[in-house]
Amino acid sequence: MHQEIILAGTGGQGIQSAGQVLAQVALEQGLDVSEVSQYSPEVRGGWVLSTVVVSDRRVGSPIVQMADCLLLMSQRAADDNKGRVRPGGLVLVNSSLVELPPIPEARVVAVPATEMAVELGVQQIANMVMLGAYCKCAGTLDIVYFDQALQTVLPERHHRHIPLNLQAVQAGVEVVIASGE
Repeated sequence: MHQEIILAGTGGQGIQSAGQVLAQVALEQGLDVSEVSQYSPEVRGGWVLSTVVVSDRRVGSPIVQMADCLLLMSQRAADDNKGRVRPGGLVLVNSSLVELPPIPEARVVAVPATEMAVELGVQQIANMVMLGAYCKCAGTLDIVYFDQALQTVLPERHHRHIPLNLQAVQAGVEVVIASGE
C-alpha cells in the first residue's frame, strides 16, 4: 500500500493540523509516512497545502505532484488543485464551500464538512469531518487510531477538545456510509 494525499484549503481551515493528524494516524498504525505543509504569506485567507505520503514501505520523498487522493476544503483550493489527482483517484470536496465540476477518471465525493461541523457546534472541526470521510472512502487508515494521534499532535491545553474532534471524525465516516459511497 502506498498513497499520496493532498489536503488543500484556505488559512484558518486547519489544513496543517489535519495533515499532521493524518500523518500521526498512519504512524500509530505502524506505517511509514511523510508530511509537508506549504502556505502563502497571508495570515488568514491565503492558500494552505499539506501533502501526506502513507506507505507500508519506506517513503522516498515527501514531494507530491499528482495525488491518489485530494481533500479540497475551499473553492480556491479546488480551482488550483483539481487537476492534481491521478486517474482512478479519489477527490473529497467540502461541498459546503466548493462547487466542483465532475473530474474525469476520478471518484468525487461531496462531504458537507463545514455544515456538519457547525451542527456539531464548532466550524473549525470541518477538517476532522473530512479526515473521517477520507478514512472511510480510502480504506487505508483506521479511525481507531485518531484518539492517540490527537493526543500526540494537539498541545495538552487542547486535549479537552479531543472528544469533539473524534465526534467529527465519526460524523465524516457516517456521511460517507449514508451517501452509499
